[in-house]
Amino acid sequence: MGALEREEHTAIRRHLAACAACSADYADLLPVRDWLAHSKRHVAACRACRAEYPDLLHLRLADSAAAEPRPGH
Repeated sequence: MGALEREEHTAIRRHLAACAACSADYADLLPVRDWLAHSKRHVAACRACRAEYPDLLHLRLADSAAAEPRPGH
């Protein structure tokens, strides 16, 4: 979902390649990750959902701010 820095992502991938237990847990969680990404896109596109769940708007704004490049990165 883009939350990790490149070095962190590389370290996690390396660990998952070597650790069967963590790799299995990661595989179990992939559907959750995919559902969250789908839900985020849906709420962004669906006017009715945004009206029914206005609390989600602040989460979307926080995500946008977190995605902005940080100085030095």
